[in-house]
Amino acid sequence: MHDNKGKGLLQSALSHFPQVIVQKAYEARWADQDSVVHRVAQIASEIESLEWHRLFLYAIWQHEENQLAVKESLLETVKNILSPCSLHELEDDSGYYCATFAKELVALTVTDTQLDCIGSDTGLVRKDDLIAA
Repeated sequence: MHDNKGKGLLQSALSHFPQVIVQKAYEARWADQDSVVHRVAQIASEIESLEWHRLFLYAIWQHEENQLAVKESLLETVKNILSPCSLHELEDDSGYYCATFAKELVALTVTDTQLDCIGSDTGLVRKDDLIAA
């Protein structure tokens, strides 16, 4: 019910503006959504990168734990070259990126809802969609 009230308030407010201004608001929200989509994709990529580094460091840790016949200095060199930080730092970063990812998904949902609200009753079409057609 809260969404319908917010939609009604927004539509009522927008009805006081000329169509050209409503179109610009619509385009601005699309730009916002595009930005959020890119941030979500970037953060998802960061999370995937962290996971691969975690798996790499975990494999080295297992390797060290099993005391394979590899010199410790060689292991340290490989870790320092191939991973930007320690396993603990990766776990901290992973928590940050997961929280940021969740926040960005909420922003994407809000933007998507607002775009639907603006575009559904006004018949507006995104300029990028017109160009593609």
